Amino acid sequence: MKIAVLLGSPCGKSSITLQYVEFVVRSFPQHDFELIDIGRGVRRLDRDPERLNAVIASMAAADGVIWSFPVYTFLTPAAVVRFVELLFERDAMSSLVGKPCTALTSSEHFFDHNAHAYIEAVSEDLGMGVFPGFSPAMDDLLKPEGQHNLQAWTRQFLRVVEQNAPLEQHVPPVEWVAPTYAPQLEGPRPATGDRRITLVTDLQEGEDNLAAMIEAFVHYSAHPVDVLNLREIGMKGSCLGCLKCIYDGSCIYKDGFAEAFDLRIQTADVLVFAGTIRHRYLSSIFKTYFDRNFRNGHRPVLHGKPMGWLLSGPLRQLPNLRRILEAKNEVQESPRLGMVTDEYGDTAAITARIVELATAVDRWSEEAWIRPPTFLGVGGRKVFRDLMYAMRGLVRADHLYYRRHGLYDFPQQDHRRTLFNWTMAAMMTLPWTRRWLMENMNKLKIAGLRKIVEQQGQAPS
Repeated sequence: MKIAVLLGSPCGKSSITLQYVEFVVRSFPQHDFELIDIGRGVRRLDRDPERLNAVIASMAAADGVIWSFPVYTFLTPAAVVRFVELLFERDAMSSLVGKPCTALTSSEHFFDHNAHAYIEAVSEDLGMGVFPGFSPAMDDLLKPEGQHNLQAWTRQFLRVVEQNAPLEQHVPPVEWVAPTYAPQLEGPRPATGDRRITLVTDLQEGEDNLAAMIEAFVHYSAHPVDVLNLREIGMKGSCLGCLKCIYDGSCIYKDGFAEAFDLRIQTADVLVFAGTIRHRYLSSIFKTYFDRNFRNGHRPVLHGKPMGWLLSGPLRQLPNLRRILEAKNEVQESPRLGMVTDEYGDTAAITARIVELATAVDRWSEEAWIRPPTFLGVGGRKVFRDLMYAMRGLVRADHLYYRRHGLYDFPQQDHRRTLFNWTMAAMMTLPWTRRWLMENMNKLKIAGLRKIVEQQGQAPS
């Protein structure tokens, strides 16, 4: 059989994901694997329609397709997002209907489930059938068990392709007709507040709803808003995964990203992101911006900075996208001011929500607070904490930041809890103290909480 493998890593031959791909190719020499570069090669595909047509033809001629890429900032690399855009722009759906596909990724399991959910969903939007992907850690191939699992997964995918087995449908299609949002804004309103808001957008001509939403937000904000268009800062490309930044945070690119980030984003009091949803995510321009944030390594440099979102598109139909955006807030421990979309249809209703987002800045300023993180934030930070500690000799800038800000919060360093556990372990070994603990467990577990509650004021009648 012929299998087209889409190589989405920007690292080229030094890609970790490529080593997994080549292991698969060598493990199944009886099949023809065509490796197609859509990572470093996406710019050429963007400029050369004939080259793009040849790639689509190779995908169409193959018996099955494997997407392969490292997980970058909750998703695929920006190059893969751009390739997806190109497939839809070139109307590739007619060539790919019914084609079985899957995904082979590499990561340290930082929101890799979101990346797989995204590629599965856009594949189904392209008419392809989806076999559940394989998401190993970056060093799993070093282990015999990891090698066995990869071969077994590949064998199952090849069986599905050969037998044309029916595949589960993962997501319903998106149904969306954009309403017209055209608010009638009163005369100019002076921004007298002292909070500095940076609104980051990828606005381009023809995105009338998004332009109107941005205009309304700026109009109703009591604070000055610096509108930063990512299309105008001269980003030369997306993250190459070269790791040149890991020592001191210096990026190999010499373009406008660092200046825009350092002077207009990191110094802002509040951040608002404004974009149009396309193909279940934001644009590849936005993904390029998010990937270039790797210049800051795994350091939560926007820690505590309130964030809001203005989105044109069907966010309520895209729970995976919502979870990604929420996770961006939670991993940074940033207050989430709200998400406003144009889904409500009625201009007045959309405007009311934009006003609510604009005034949320004032409410947060009056009483700064952070919503406790859910698993999105807690789990994400623990993955990075353990990774940074394990690689501390290499990722110097990250390690120094984590140590300086107390992010190495390993439980074994909590001496009070360690003493508690030693005491409890000793008490549980004696029958009479164990019996007493079991009888009083419920009272003991809330004793400290009850003390705080009782200090708060009068009991309810």
